[in-house]
Amino acid sequence: MESMASLETIIIDEEQVQEQNIALASSNSLVVIPEDDYKWNKYGQRYIKSLQKNRSYFRCVYNICKARKKVDWPPNEPNNLDISYEGDHNHGALAADHS
Repeated sequence: MESMASLETIIIDEEQVQEQNIALASSNSLVVIPEDDYKWNKYGQRYIKSLQKNRSYFRCVYNICKARKKVDWPPNEPNNLDISYEGDHNHGALAADHS
Protein backbone atom coordinates (compact mmCIF):
# COMPACT_ATOMS: atom_id res chain seq x y z
CA MET A 1 0.00 0.00 0.00
CA GLU A 2 1.30 3.45 -0.91
CA SER A 3 1.98 6.03 1.76
CA MET A 4 -0.13 9.19 1.97
CA ALA A 5 2.85 11.31 0.84
CA SER A 6 3.34 9.28 -2.33
CA LEU A 7 -0.41 9.44 -3.08
CA GLU A 8 -0.29 13.23 -2.73
CA THR A 9 2.71 13.31 -5.08
CA ILE A 10 0.82 11.25 -7.66
CA ILE A 11 -2.19 13.59 -7.46
CA ILE A 12 0.00 16.69 -7.82
CA ASP A 13 1.83 15.13 -10.79
CA GLU A 14 -1.49 14.28 -12.48
CA GLU A 15 -2.73 17.85 -11.98
CA GLN A 16 0.46 19.26 -13.52
CA VAL A 17 0.11 16.95 -16.52
CA GLN A 18 -3.54 17.99 -16.94
CA GLU A 19 -2.68 21.69 -16.79
CA GLN A 20 -0.17 21.27 -19.61
CA ASN A 21 -2.76 19.58 -21.90
CA ILE A 22 -0.84 16.33 -21.81
CA ALA A 23 -2.67 13.02 -21.76
CA LEU A 24 -1.20 9.85 -20.34
CA ALA A 25 -1.53 6.98 -22.80
CA SER A 26 -2.20 3.44 -21.61
CA SER A 27 1.36 2.52 -22.55
CA ASN A 28 2.56 5.15 -20.03
CA SER A 29 4.01 7.32 -22.79
CA LEU A 30 3.10 10.99 -22.79
CA VAL A 31 0.96 12.35 -25.58
CA VAL A 32 1.54 16.07 -26.13
CA ILE A 33 -1.58 17.80 -27.38
CA PRO A 34 -0.85 20.89 -29.51
CA GLU A 35 -1.96 24.25 -28.16
CA ASP A 36 -4.79 26.18 -29.78
CA ASP A 37 -6.24 29.63 -29.02
CA TYR A 38 -8.28 28.38 -26.04
CA LYS A 39 -7.62 26.90 -22.63
CA TRP A 40 -9.08 23.49 -21.85
CA ASN A 41 -9.70 21.33 -18.79
CA LYS A 42 -9.39 17.58 -19.20
CA TYR A 43 -12.38 15.78 -17.71
CA GLY A 44 -11.90 12.20 -18.85
CA GLN A 45 -10.01 9.59 -20.81
CA ARG A 46 -10.89 6.11 -22.03
CA TYR A 47 -9.98 3.45 -24.54
CA ILE A 48 -12.46 3.17 -27.45
CA LYS A 49 -12.45 -0.54 -28.21
CA SER A 50 -14.31 -0.27 -31.55
CA LEU A 51 -11.76 2.29 -32.84
CA GLN A 52 -8.80 0.74 -31.01
CA LYS A 53 -7.79 4.22 -29.87
CA ASN A 54 -7.38 6.15 -26.65
CA ARG A 55 -9.55 9.25 -26.29
CA SER A 56 -9.20 12.24 -23.98
CA TYR A 57 -12.07 14.64 -23.35
CA PHE A 58 -11.66 18.37 -22.74
CA ARG A 59 -14.04 21.28 -22.09
CA CYS A 60 -13.38 25.00 -22.31
CA VAL A 61 -12.36 26.59 -18.98
CA TYR A 62 -15.14 29.18 -19.24
CA ASN A 63 -18.09 27.85 -17.24
CA ILE A 64 -20.74 29.19 -19.61
CA CYS A 65 -18.97 27.94 -22.74
CA LYS A 66 -20.24 24.67 -24.21
CA ALA A 67 -17.24 23.97 -26.49
CA ARG A 68 -15.68 20.52 -26.19
CA LYS A 69 -12.58 18.89 -27.64
CA LYS A 70 -11.83 15.18 -28.18
CA VAL A 71 -8.33 13.88 -28.86
CA ASP A 72 -7.93 10.32 -30.22
CA TRP A 73 -4.70 8.38 -30.78
CA PRO A 74 -3.71 4.75 -31.33
CA PRO A 75 -1.89 3.32 -28.28
CA ASN A 76 1.16 2.40 -30.35
CA GLU A 77 1.29 5.79 -32.15
CA PRO A 78 1.06 8.54 -29.50
CA ASN A 79 2.05 11.23 -32.03
CA ASN A 80 -0.74 10.35 -34.51
CA LEU A 81 -3.45 12.59 -33.02
CA ASP A 82 -6.98 13.10 -34.31
CA ILE A 83 -8.46 16.24 -32.72
CA SER A 84 -12.16 17.06 -33.07
CA TYR A 85 -14.22 19.93 -31.69
CA GLU A 86 -17.89 20.09 -30.72
CA GLY A 87 -19.84 23.29 -30.16
CA ASP A 88 -18.79 26.90 -30.52
CA HIS A 89 -17.04 29.15 -28.05
CA ASN A 90 -19.27 32.00 -26.88
CA HIS A 91 -16.31 34.24 -26.06
CA GLY A 92 -13.24 35.62 -27.80
CA ALA A 93 -10.16 33.63 -28.74
CA LEU A 94 -6.86 33.69 -26.85
CA ALA A 95 -8.55 32.38 -23.72
CA ALA A 96 -5.21 30.82 -22.78
CA ASP A 97 -4.59 33.92 -20.64
CA HIS A 98 -7.69 33.12 -18.52
CA SER A 99 -6.88 31.56 -15.14
